[in-house]
Amino acid sequence: MKNMGRFVIVLALCSQASAQEKAVLGKARVVPFSERRLTEDPPVVESATLQLSNAVQEIDAKSPEVEATLNVQFAKEGLPSQMMIHAGAKRSLLRDDGDLGDAKSADGTFTGPITINLAQLRELAARQAQAKEIPLFEGRSLVKRREPFTPLDIEGLLQGKPIKIPVPFPGITATPVDPARSLMITDLSVVEDPTRTFNPCSNVGTPMGKWTFGYLMTQMANESQSGIDPSTFVRRWLKKWEFDQNVNDWSVKERKDMIRTKIIEPWQAKSGAGMPLDLSKAPFRLLAIVNRIDLRDNVTYGGGSGGEARFVFCALDENCNPLQFTVIFEYGIQVKNCNDLKAWGQQWANLTSLPLGSPGFNPALEAITEQFAKAGANPSQPNGSALNQLRANEFALNLPWELREFKLFDNDSDAGHLREVTVKQTPDLSLNGTQLLADFINSNESAVLLEKHQVPLDFPAGGDHFVGGSALTDPGMIWNAAGIANPKARHKFSLNTCNGCHAGETNTFFTHVKPGPFGSPVGLSGFLTGVDATSMGMPPFIFVADPTMTGNPPEKFNDLERRRISLETLLSTPCFFEMFRQPLRATH
Repeated sequence: MKNMGRFVIVLALCSQASAQEKAVLGKARVVPFSERRLTEDPPVVESATLQLSNAVQEIDAKSPEVEATLNVQFAKEGLPSQMMIHAGAKRSLLRDDGDLGDAKSADGTFTGPITINLAQLRELAARQAQAKEIPLFEGRSLVKRREPFTPLDIEGLLQGKPIKIPVPFPGITATPVDPARSLMITDLSVVEDPTRTFNPCSNVGTPMGKWTFGYLMTQMANESQSGIDPSTFVRRWLKKWEFDQNVNDWSVKERKDMIRTKIIEPWQAKSGAGMPLDLSKAPFRLLAIVNRIDLRDNVTYGGGSGGEARFVFCALDENCNPLQFTVIFEYGIQVKNCNDLKAWGQQWANLTSLPLGSPGFNPALEAITEQFAKAGANPSQPNGSALNQLRANEFALNLPWELREFKLFDNDSDAGHLREVTVKQTPDLSLNGTQLLADFINSNESAVLLEKHQVPLDFPAGGDHFVGGSALTDPGMIWNAAGIANPKARHKFSLNTCNGCHAGETNTFFTHVKPGPFGSPVGLSGFLTGVDATSMGMPPFIFVADPTMTGNPPEKFNDLERRRISLETLLSTPCFFEMFRQPLRATH
C-alpha cells in the first residue's frame, strides 16, 4: 500500500449508485486515480456481499463484533489493485490482486477482511422487514418510492453464507430525525432567542449574542490572530458592492447607491457619526441555523469534510423591515474518520429529543454551533476560521436578482479579508443560450447526468472565461441552449447552478429561506418542504415540470426529506455502508 496517498480527487457529487449511474459511467470521462481524492470522488459500487470468516450459532450480546469478508464489485474505472477503507475504528485493505483471499486479479471485485457488529446488523434487518416504502433519490430528485424489499439475511450470514447488501442502501432507522429540530431550525424560540440573538430596532435580546451577525463576523475576523478590527473587516466586505469587481475576468457591476442608502448609512448613523460600524447594531435578522451533513465526503476512504453548517440572515432597512437580501455563513466541518462523522451527526440528531422552546434545546444547539463558529475553529484556514464561503443573495440593491460568493484569503492585499470569488457551478449569464453552453453540456454529458461535472474557470481549457463572477437571475430562469443533445443533462446542469436552483428548475422565487420581519415565522421554499404554495400544496413532494420536456414526468423535490434520510442512514448503518454512497455535489 505504498503511495496510497496518491489515490486521491477534487470533486463532490450527488446521490447513491443507481441504474442510471451504471448506464452512463462507461461513457464518462474518468479522472485517473493518481489525480483523485477518493473521499470526494469515490468509485461507484455496483454490488457487495458480506460473509463471516467463521459461522456462529448465535449473536453474543456481550461481544457482537466478529470478523467477516467484504466483497465489493466496483464499476470498471481503472482502479488500483488495492484500496484502504476506514470501516469504523479499524482500517481494512481491499484487494483486487488475486492474493490473500481475492479470487481473481483485475476483475473489479475487491476483497478484504472487515470487523462487523452482528447486533447492529440484526437490528437493521428487523427494521427493513417492517418498512413499508422508502423514498429513493437520485441527486436531489425523487425517482421512486421504494416498496418493501428482502431484508438482510442475518440467519444466512450466521450460517457462514455470503449475503447481498442492497446498493444503494435505503435509509431505515429506529429513531426518526425531525428536520425542524435537527436540520433546518427556524423556530422563533431559536432565531429570536433573547439570550443569543438581538433585535437592533427594539433593542430586545443580547447584543453580540452567540447567534448574532456581529458575533459571527467578529469571530471570523479573529483580530487576535489577524490583527484586523472586526468593524474594518465588515466595512471592507460591504465595499465589494460599492465598486465594480473583476472576478474571473468578468465585471461584476457595483450597486453602490443602494448598499450605501439601505445598509451602510443607516448602520453608520446608529453607530454614531464618524465612528466605526457598531457590530452590535448590525441590521440583520437571523432566519435559520442549518445542518448540511448531507454534503459530507465519503469518509470511508479517510478523513475529510463532514459537510457544512450554516447561519442564514436577512438584511433590515432603517425601520427594521426585512430586505430581499440574505447572507449565508457556510462553515466546513472536518472529520478524521467515520466515527467522528457519526458523532457529529449524532449531536444534531439528539436535538430531536428536545422540544423546541424547552430549557435544554438552545444551550445544546449553541454547544454545536460554537464548534464551527468561534474563532480558531479551523487553525489551518485563513484567520483560523472554519468558514468555507459567505454567500449573498439579493435584489434589494438593484435588479436583476444577484447571488455573490466570498471567501477568506491569507495572502496578498486581501490577507485576512473576504474576497469576492466565482459562483460555483454557474457560468456567466451571458453564456445562456449560446453554442458554448451546449458544447460544454454535450461534451460532459455523462458527468453531468451523474452530477460529477465541474464548471471550469475557462472553457474550452485555455479558452474563454466560463464560470461566472456572480449569478444574475430573473423569475423562472433556466439554463438552456439550442443543440443540447440530452434534455435530462440540460436539467441536471441547470439544477446545479446557483440561479437555476433558485429559480425555474425548482419553481423557487430566488430564496429557499424567506426574509421576514421579527415576530413572524420563517418561510421555506417548496423545494425544501415539498409543499407547493401556489397550488395549495400536495405534500410531501413538490412537482416541477421541465419547460423544455413537454409530456415528460415532472421532477419531484422535498430536500429536507432527502437530508433527513441521509442523516438517518448514516447513524443507523455500519461505517462501511458509507462506501456505497456518492457524495452530493451541490453548492446550495
